[in-house]
Amino acid sequence: MPNKNFRDSIDNEMSHIKWSKSQEVLSRAQKPVGRARGKRSLVMVAAAALILLTVTALAVTLLFSPRYDAEKAARQALQEKYGFSDQAIAIFYGQPEKTRDGYTVVFNSAGFYPDAVGTYTVTLDKQGKAAIVWQHEGEDLKLYEKLPLLERPYWTASQMEEALSGHIVAKEAEIQAYTKQELENQEGPIAREGQGFTTQEQELIDRLAKAMLEEGFTKESLALFEPEVRKRKNETNVAWLVDYSKVPAAVTSHLVSTDPYEEVNPFGEYLVQMYPDGYHSITWSLSGEKKDPYTRQTWGQAPAYTRDMLPWVAEFVEKYHALVDGMPEGEQDTMFMPIDKAAQHDQLFRDAGFSAQAYPAALPRATDLTQEKALVIAHEVLKKELGVTDDMLKDGRMFVWYNLVDASSDEKDRPTWVFSFHLYGDNMQKEVPLSQQGIRTVVLYADTGEVVKTVFDPYYIGNG
Repeated sequence: MPNKNFRDSIDNEMSHIKWSKSQEVLSRAQKPVGRARGKRSLVMVAAAALILLTVTALAVTLLFSPRYDAEKAARQALQEKYGFSDQAIAIFYGQPEKTRDGYTVVFNSAGFYPDAVGTYTVTLDKQGKAAIVWQHEGEDLKLYEKLPLLERPYWTASQMEEALSGHIVAKEAEIQAYTKQELENQEGPIAREGQGFTTQEQELIDRLAKAMLEEGFTKESLALFEPEVRKRKNETNVAWLVDYSKVPAAVTSHLVSTDPYEEVNPFGEYLVQMYPDGYHSITWSLSGEKKDPYTRQTWGQAPAYTRDMLPWVAEFVEKYHALVDGMPEGEQDTMFMPIDKAAQHDQLFRDAGFSAQAYPAALPRATDLTQEKALVIAHEVLKKELGVTDDMLKDGRMFVWYNLVDASSDEKDRPTWVFSFHLYGDNMQKEVPLSQQGIRTVVLYADTGEVVKTVFDPYYIGNG
């Protein structure tokens, strides 16, 4: 669908969207939603601005992308064949892939016993006819009938329903108990003591810091580390370790294998030893790592930051702090930033060689929908596709991103608006049933407003 110039004329700009008013009124205010438990949705890997969704009612005709229609049709086919309840179908995350004959959509459990639930693959032809294959189809499930439900390796649809129902009951009890405990055990902040080096230890640190400067380290790069005095039987050494309070987490650790729990610190550890004759040695724990010719524009891809690369890292850290230090404590994550600040944040990472897939935030193009117009569409999608009521909208919080890259789109280089509506918290228990609490995400193409994807991340199977 050709793009129009949205700013010249609303009627001519968006033929597929009908506005009942030429001006939309967005009332922004902040409301508490209880204890946020910090869960980031799958699409929440970009920059964000925090706003409360309070929008005047506008008549909007929604436009859906073929990818969205395919996932929705596949989800409905899955629910019809296996009789999944609305609560059960919500645990599945769909991954559509375009094929020559239509779409294939693979559904995986979003965190609720994925091995036992298994995957469901739905194939849709061009006419929309669905064929479904369950991963554990053909397994002899009778072999496990005597085992308790939660110990069985596979679950039929009805067994999954039974397990989920028990899980939700337990989750509700857990929330009530947690809320009660929170009220009974109010504690103040924990006091933390400083390093507390002795005069002798500080003198040693200063001597060995000077030795490192003589070996080619700069003051700026050395400031990325903090010293740790290590005493052995016959010697005292100083190790320099990265200062985690100063260097962003994305810079201090990288995934290095297919195991999501295996990480390596690309800074490593510098151990400096001073001998009685004044001779010193410096050993680096990552000296054996492969050292490709990284540059100021690509060092973010390096598995280990060599001494020569540290000045680039120090320059990056200085710019990072210039951007985030003025922001409120606890809101230095891009999900709390205005769109322009989030764009600067992710551009800083991209300029250092970090992936645009991980840092996709940018400023909207002049030909894209404005944030306000995209928000009106998202508001309608939340109500019509994800069951959000006006009362729920008033109680929740909305985070918004503009992404250069989005994994949920068939067109990877086509920017998207992403809205993530959070509705959960201890104060919600009497207002919104647990089954309706969670995170709802709406992804729109930025140029046309087409719906690319919607996701409901239920609170009853996540950590909020």
